[in-house]
Amino acid sequence: MTQQFAVPDDSLPHNPRYSDAFVVFSVTVLSCAIGAWLLLRLGLALWMGSVAALGVYAALLSFHMLVRRSIVAAESQIAVAPVAGKRTKREPSPAAEAARWAETVITEPPRPADELPQPHAGDPFNYRPSREPSLPFAATDPNPAPPLAAGDPQASEPPRLPDASQPDMSVELIQDLIKKLADELNTATGSERLAAPSEPGQEVEAMVGRSLSALQATARTMRDPAGQAEAAAPAGQVPAWWPMPRSEPSPEQAGPAPGAPPQLNPQLARIAEAVAAERMEVLLEPIHALVEGRPRHFEVSMRLLTADGATLDQRDYAQAALGSGLMPRIDAAKMVRAARVAGRLGRRGREGAVLATMAGDSLTDQAFLDAAASGPGNGATMGLVLCFAQGDVRTFTPGHVRALGDLAAMGFRFALEDVTDLDMDFAALKEMGFAFVELDAPVFLDGLPAAAGRVPASDLCRHLADFGLSLIVGRIEDDWLLARILGFGVLFGKGTLFGGPRLVKDEVVAGPAAA
Repeated sequence: MTQQFAVPDDSLPHNPRYSDAFVVFSVTVLSCAIGAWLLLRLGLALWMGSVAALGVYAALLSFHMLVRRSIVAAESQIAVAPVAGKRTKREPSPAAEAARWAETVITEPPRPADELPQPHAGDPFNYRPSREPSLPFAATDPNPAPPLAAGDPQASEPPRLPDASQPDMSVELIQDLIKKLADELNTATGSERLAAPSEPGQEVEAMVGRSLSALQATARTMRDPAGQAEAAAPAGQVPAWWPMPRSEPSPEQAGPAPGAPPQLNPQLARIAEAVAAERMEVLLEPIHALVEGRPRHFEVSMRLLTADGATLDQRDYAQAALGSGLMPRIDAAKMVRAARVAGRLGRRGREGAVLATMAGDSLTDQAFLDAAASGPGNGATMGLVLCFAQGDVRTFTPGHVRALGDLAAMGFRFALEDVTDLDMDFAALKEMGFAFVELDAPVFLDGLPAAAGRVPASDLCRHLADFGLSLIVGRIEDDWLLARILGFGVLFGKGTLFGGPRLVKDEVVAGPAAA
């Protein structure tokens, strides 16, 4: 019991912070006592006694720090450079360590480094390695060579172990791996030799092969400390732990093989089938003159009916069919139906315009231009207005501009929608035939950025009127929003407050006979 709790003389203090705290506490008590003595015995003033007590406290604490620093410096010198001939009890001498290790090693006569150890004659089961390593250890090559074939003379060379200096190679892990390796070798050796005794030369070759397999497994485990290394690869294949080049893309990533039919988008196939069967519904939404309180213009939209009975709105099929070649055909059908609706409204005495949204790509499609040329864009009282998004107008090429000029000569007018800013040449748009600008109510009330600064809602109508363009505000949903928009001088508006889109009868858009 005494030996268990005894502390050696050369051991360091276990809790130096406790001793420092005790010294500071003692110095504080002593300083307070000296101050009280000066006040009571010498009759000094309170401030003089306090100053004297603080001075004593500072002096004693400084003295303690100097003594403490000198003791620490002496201990560090003794630890770094011990006196010759004196050693601590925790550090055994090299001679004792060498003698202890020599007792467990069987001495053998010197032999060349490249010679494999031979088993003892008459005792094949008590094989022991010599002190010279038979498998030279080399540093890990950052660019390892590929595995060699079975018949290659270099294939018998042992694999290189990973560098033990890697941060994830702990001593405990390596010890466990070495223990497992020894157990596997002993178990395999005993079972195989009991089953089928062989000659000494064949036994050595088999043992070397087992050693190579075990070393490979050990290397894989070291590279995967979590113990998730894969099993060894079959003969003729690259092991799983070997660094592999960048893998080739899978067939799904590489796309269809040459000559194979392209994969068709199911949504795009449904749209194409509906367009080919002309299963289309036309919707008409009124655009009110806000001051007059009655419809003045109209906007035509179209939705598709698929074979399974589903309905695809304009926003849905426009996003899916963009760039597929279907949009010009859809826009051509919409334009023809919008012209028929405009003709029917004109014969009923309406005056105004019918707006229809088109894709910018349709302007370069010859079938779309032929459909526009077959039906007039302007009627007696109701004209046809083609709407283009601001993003499409920004990408117009000279070919698009020429197509706009040809359509304007046929009597068509144009509108700009999905506007996010006013940084455009509206004077040039007016010359090309643009007559309207569409804005949603939230965008209008927030104002729009322009080249010279932000244009607030109060100035948007006047800003566009200077270029001869009329503003149409959409998504007006209640009377309060309508009152705000009217206060800014907006002339035209649309939204659910005015009824929203309504289905047009089939006989109106069926053909010229019904028109």
